[in-house]
Amino acid sequence: MLELLVVIAIISVTLAVVGPRLAGRMEGAGLRDGASDLQVLARAGRARAALTGKPVALAISSDGKRFRLLAGTTEHGPWEAVTPARALPDKVHVKLLGPEVQRAGAQPLIRFLPDGSADEAALLLRDAGGDQVRLEMAKALGRLQLVAQP
Repeated sequence: MLELLVVIAIISVTLAVVGPRLAGRMEGAGLRDGASDLQVLARAGRARAALTGKPVALAISSDGKRFRLLAGTTEHGPWEAVTPARALPDKVHVKLLGPEVQRAGAQPLIRFLPDGSADEAALLLRDAGGDQVRLEMAKALGRLQLVAQP
């Protein structure tokens, strides 16, 4: 019985030391997962625009919690959903920043054009703890790249 108490004490001390470090990594995982999801969908949007010869847009919901791809007939729409809305990880929000931000109703957009280019923009992801990740769209390349992380 004494050995069992010693083992429980060792586990308790170990968890007290390691626990806070693991919690910090878990919070950062939500930001990384959200950034990765946005990058994947941006690549899909760029590829779809090149394949179809029509513009495609990455749309961010007005509350900053969801995103999806829209297809247009011209550079300025009208826009129709081509993917279902995807949710960001819990407690992660995204804001679209940039000089060329277009809108479809209340949704801000990054447009991908058939020539492979895209609107110049940045996406700022934040979690409830205040950590943030910044992704930037390279206009000429049409690629969404991670430029800053916690």
